[in-house]
Amino acid sequence: MAIAQDTVLALGIEHQQAARLYAMLASAVASHAVLSTEFNWRQSTVYDPVLAAQLATAEVSAGQLPVIKNLVANSVRTILSKRLVDGSSAFADFKPADSSPENVGRYQLTPGQVSVHYPQVASASGFYLTSKDIDAFTAKMTAFKLDDPEYAAQLQQTYWLGSATSPNRTEYDTGSARFWAQGDGTSTLAGFWVSAAIALLPESTPLLVQARFLKLLTTSFWDTSVACWRIKFRELFWRPITAISTAHGARPADPSWSPLLSTPTDPEYISSHTATTGAALYLFESHFGANVPFSAASLSAPDLGTRTWPSFRQAALEVGWSRVFAGVHLRKSNDDGMALGATIAKRIHSRFFKSSSLEDVF
Repeated sequence: MAIAQDTVLALGIEHQQAARLYAMLASAVASHAVLSTEFNWRQSTVYDPVLAAQLATAEVSAGQLPVIKNLVANSVRTILSKRLVDGSSAFADFKPADSSPENVGRYQLTPGQVSVHYPQVASASGFYLTSKDIDAFTAKMTAFKLDDPEYAAQLQQTYWLGSATSPNRTEYDTGSARFWAQGDGTSTLAGFWVSAAIALLPESTPLLVQARFLKLLTTSFWDTSVACWRIKFRELFWRPITAISTAHGARPADPSWSPLLSTPTDPEYISSHTATTGAALYLFESHFGANVPFSAASLSAPDLGTRTWPSFRQAALEVGWSRVFAGVHLRKSNDDGMALGATIAKRIHSRFFKSSSLEDVF
């Protein structure tokens, strides 16, 4: 959005709708630059044709394109150089526990898995929050003890509701697991909420207000992810499929049990789905209001069509239950994840976005 604003100013665009168009084009050029840097093997076959079509549709002149490119190059270079040293791509030599008796309760790869998702994010830097901040937010969040009766109750709940062949889910519940999965081939759940935000922002919303809100939303997602992964790789709690197939006193072992959806390749506690959603929920309620109905479709289950909820909170609750119906989480992980995301988004909102000055955007 900073690039978009710079482009509008540099080209002297005054009309609001034209400004929005050129801001979108600047963002498209910036997106092309970042994606081509990170995934250069896709540039000529995927990113170049898309950008060419966008530029042609907008009828960008030969004189305007170099201006946009120069602004984008400088801004993207600054952003990438900063994020390249945030630790999110550093090597993490993480080795999951094996299935020996001393590892009961500890995270293990589940059948068919050969690697773990993003262990390096546990040590990455937040965008706004310091490592000390993140440690303070996460210190008291701990996974179940295996002798806790509530653990046994929640494991049994996931066993009954999350089985691949469970008769205890409604058709809507089964659809929810798929609707909210937002896995490979989608923009993930964070992308879902960004798309929802863009759809909800009125057309008349000034560019800088859009920029502030989307920056607040996406940076809250990143800092929440760092906190979430820090907890995951500190607690190293096992996934339901491992717990259910292992005799450990909570319930009879059932090695034949399988979840409705594939188990993610990271520790169970806490849920990244609900952590991301908790951040979105706080910011959506703060910006749009608590009782605002909205509708959206799912990239992971387009066959389910569009769903409508009476409020953001109702949708957020559905996200949490979807992970139980999927058979991949216990309810505690969902509840704690939701609380973590909301708390972090609230801190970033109150500390770094107090005014409406340009510094909040840039």
